[in-house]
Amino acid sequence: MYNILSIEIGLNAIAVVITVAVAVALEEVLVELLINIHFMKQKLFTFCVETRAKKSNYLDGMMEILLLIQAKFIVPT
Repeated sequence: MYNILSIEIGLNAIAVVITVAVAVALEEVLVELLINIHFMKQKLFTFCVETRAKKSNYLDGMMEILLLIQAKFIVPT
């Protein structure tokens, strides 16, 4: 009886440790993603303001925005 109880307590402890480790890892990933999104929003806003100030071609502006997004989020293999 005590053996089964100690095994159950041990398995519960392992489950808690795994759950906490996964939660911490996910939190770090989500924080990094939010930082990246914030960075891209700032870059996009700055670029749009600069584009309007220069009155340049909007197709060039959209191409540069796409290149910024590609450079930030697509990892080369």
